[in-house]
Amino acid sequence: MKRGTSKASSQDEKKKPEKKASASKQSK
Repeated sequence: MKRGTSKASSQDEKKKPEKKASASKQSK
């Protein structure tokens, strides 16, 4: 489900900033 690509991350951030923030917390 999670992608390890900068491009995908950028698109995900714009599409779902909330989800990106959640993933960022898990990533860290």
